Amino acid sequence: MAHANHRVLIVDDDSDVISATSMLLSIWGCEAASVVDPSRAEAAALAFHPDVILLDVAMPEMDGFAVARAIRSHPEFKNTKIIAVSGFAHESNRAKAKECGIDCYFVKPVVPDELHHEIDEEEKLH
Repeated sequence: MAHANHRVLIVDDDSDVISATSMLLSIWGCEAASVVDPSRAEAAALAFHPDVILLDVAMPEMDGFAVARAIRSHPEFKNTKIIAVSGFAHESNRAKAKECGIDCYFVKPVVPDELHHEIDEEEKLH
């Protein structure tokens, strides 16, 4: 089980995904916050101080790569784990994710146990 002290910010333009993910995180004992508008993700992270950010990659107007770069520009998020969730399995997307400071890249549909394991890890992957 995830520890109750994990604070997870969900950034996804699909409110159904946010709802389902929030419920799953709650079952795991995590505290979740979310934003549907990726341009508000940076401000939400600054206000919520998450341990983990679940980040959709393909969003309109501002993709997950840009969101990750914006969040990583703040020193307080140096140790925040960013997990990308994407429908794109191309290796170029994985490489771009790593360049943007994303620690882990999952391709949809995500296996809940694998996601749970990543959230529960105490240290970043890089």
